[in-house]
Amino acid sequence: MSLVLVTYPTSGRSCCHRGCRPPDLALFEGYDGSCEERCRRDARCNFFTSYSSLWCATYADCDEEIPSAATVLRVGDAFASEFFGEAATFGLTSLPYTPIVLLAARQSSEDWGGESGRAIDGLSETHFLRGSCSHTAGGIEEDPRGAWWVAESAQPDWAVAAVRILGRWDCCNERLDNWEVRVGDNPDPWKNPRCGPRQRMLQPGGRRLIRCLGEAVGYMQGRFVGVVLPGGEPLTLCEVEAFTFRVL
Repeated sequence: MSLVLVTYPTSGRSCCHRGCRPPDLALFEGYDGSCEERCRRDARCNFFTSYSSLWCATYADCDEEIPSAATVLRVGDAFASEFFGEAATFGLTSLPYTPIVLLAARQSSEDWGGESGRAIDGLSETHFLRGSCSHTAGGIEEDPRGAWWVAESAQPDWAVAAVRILGRWDCCNERLDNWEVRVGDNPDPWKNPRCGPRQRMLQPGGRRLIRCLGEAVGYMQGRFVGVVLPGGEPLTLCEVEAFTFRVL
């Protein structure tokens, strides 16, 4: 099962029982992996809301949702808005893809103990000190082009239809700006074609799905999946997932 964002703080709550908007259209992409796990443990839970204040709420039906920050402001409850912060609601909904196993992760450098393999450990943990996010060093001493991360596909013959990135929540999300996903057969991700457009900053704990559109086809082919970040900022990734088209 995968997640699709279904609530937007600028328009209050908006539920979808018959198909959700693509997550890359979201205005706020806040996400907390522990909140998802709490929802999955409850057989009655179909939706969960993550607040930037780290509050988590779960629901069986969308009508039970707590209003988002914008809704709270609209009714004039400034205290509640300040307490909860921004909110995003997710539904436990399947995406039309099959996961690709990623192996043998590498990165341009390592700092703060953020080894490259953390980004493919299968955990949706966005708090760096809990030990599940990668972290490169800052500066351009390691590579003048900028920081990079790359992993090898265990199914190199499979088409890469999409890549999903989970960013850090507890600090420094603004560093991940103007980044790119690269897919190809070169172990150096900078030398591979770009999957989708250059990406702007993720919101704290944001998770974004990037669709890989090749020339005249809706997928890309390649043995390596990577992320590059031009400039001198460190690159921190809390999870990297690759997908092919679902085999029915």
